[in-house]
Amino acid sequence: MAPFDATNKAPGVYIQEIDVPGPIAGVGTSTAAFIGPAEQGPINTPVFLTNWTQFQTMFGGYITAPSVYVTHAIRGFLDNGGASFYFVRVSKAVRASLTLNDRAANAKPILVVTAKQEGAQATDIQVEVKDAVLSDTTVTGNSLTARTTTIPVQSATGIEANTTVQISQGNNSETRKVQSVNATEKSITLTTGLQQDYTSPAENPVHVRTLGFTLVVTAVDGAETAFENLSMDSNHSRYFAS
Repeated sequence: MAPFDATNKAPGVYIQEIDVPGPIAGVGTSTAAFIGPAEQGPINTPVFLTNWTQFQTMFGGYITAPSVYVTHAIRGFLDNGGASFYFVRVSKAVRASLTLNDRAANAKPILVVTAKQEGAQATDIQVEVKDAVLSDTTVTGNSLTARTTTIPVQSATGIEANTTVQISQGNNSETRKVQSVNATEKSITLTTGLQQDYTSPAENPVHVRTLGFTLVVTAVDGAETAFENLSMDSNHSRYFAS
């Protein structure tokens, strides 16, 4: 609204017309919110739902021992024409977890595996870590010198940037990260050079192996799920947290 201007107007009472806004729109009251225990599902997180099947899939059914009535309230709301609602599951339960350490002499925590569902039954889930080698190839040519960063290999299949590889011959080995791969020329370039020289006769070739890991999770019912060829590098395509 423009400010009132009394210039060139007779003194006394001034009248200024203003535009009156329209009626304020009403706020919808058809979306309800429920808070209470449930058999499963995320805790302390509002979840928007629109039907009974969604609720059962995410949070389970009726709880009878002891009786919990929030589920009955939700069913009653829907049976009486309710179309959408929020549900917040509350619980003191926690999800079991297992901390995995690296293999160094002064082992440090490196990965935490957490159960999808809370409850004591999750403590019976087993987690096994296995070495995973996606590629095991050999160096072409007769020798590698210290500080070498580009290595010709028999095959670059299974190797990509940010892969950790082990270069080894007999009892000698060292670990490096791959910077880039040239599949056409069958070569890999390392982020840093080698520490030592290698000769590569046919009877004792230099090996280049990828270093990864596989997590095998065994559920309470014995079913196994394997998460294969994982990497700890966040820039790798098989980063474990992707």
